[in-house]
Amino acid sequence: VIQSGNPECFFVMNADVCSDFPLSEMVVFHRERPHACCTMMGTEASREQALNYGCLVENTDTHEVLHYVEKPGTFVSSIINCGVYLFSPDLFNHIATVFARHQEELSSKDSIRLEQDIFPMLTGDSKLFVYKTQKFWSQIKSAGSAIYANRLYLALYHKTHPDRLARGGEGMPNITGDVYIHPSATVDSTAVLGPNVTIGANVTIGPGARIRESIVLDGATIQDHSCILH
Repeated sequence: VIQSGNPECFFVMNADVCSDFPLSEMVVFHRERPHACCTMMGTEASREQALNYGCLVENTDTHEVLHYVEKPGTFVSSIINCGVYLFSPDLFNHIATVFARHQEELSSKDSIRLEQDIFPMLTGDSKLFVYKTQKFWSQIKSAGSAIYANRLYLALYHKTHPDRLARGGEGMPNITGDVYIHPSATVDSTAVLGPNVTIGANVTIGPGARIRESIVLDGATIQDHSCILH
């Protein structure tokens, strides 16, 4: 299915990341390297944080990945894998190679993992490159990190699509900072929302409610004079 239409390249992304995704920039970067099989998005992390992610060593002139280790036991590099990849169709040849190797070794492995099986074999051969982003990026591993991601995306909307954010006014709730309200939600005009609040579809918010730094999921009902913080 992926190869139908003979795509020049295609994106693969982890589902647990949020970012101001620089996809167009990655495409330009990838096209400038005709032998690349993969361009991965990377960013800088602290020495302590880096141990929790895939780490890579790059050629600073060409941005080729020379070494890749998934969640190393000791410090390797402050450049981490962001879980956003742009692949050329040549990827499937490398997957086939790994599959054949597993068959020859009579391996019990029933899956092929990008980070452990594919990336190490691409390093140092002008096949794997890193596009380092200075834009925001974060993993979403907990409810707390989802609140942080919500704040980042609302700030992005503020810059790129301010028309999508709620505005106060006559008959409208009191809005502070960046707030998104789904068109199907019902919010009492005496409610106070914000900053950094997202109201999902078919939500009902009663009189006097106060909500800040929160995501209210679809179909929820917030009772009169409730207070929800973080």
